Amino acid sequence: PRKTRRTKTFKQLMADEQKLERSRFLEVAAGPSTRPQEKWCDITGLPGRYRAPSSGLRYYNKEVYQAIRYLGPGVDQEYLALRSAHAVLR
Repeated sequence: PRKTRRTKTFKQLMADEQKLERSRFLEVAAGPSTRPQEKWCDITGLPGRYRAPSSGLRYYNKEVYQAIRYLGPGVDQEYLALRSAHAVLR
């Protein structure tokens, strides 16, 4: 009669460890959040409650809005590009 092997090779041990790690990661992964996405001011980084109608930039208060109104041409698109919300004009 042939003896059965009771030990595992190093490769088998590593494969088992990787499977265990992957299963732990999958158990911890959470679903998408149900909370609404927070919106931030594009200029100050504070909570951006308002949106400028002309450029689409979010702003915190009226002082920031005054600054947005006097931005140079194309600067608003650069701010929007920072948060990947810029419009590509052709």
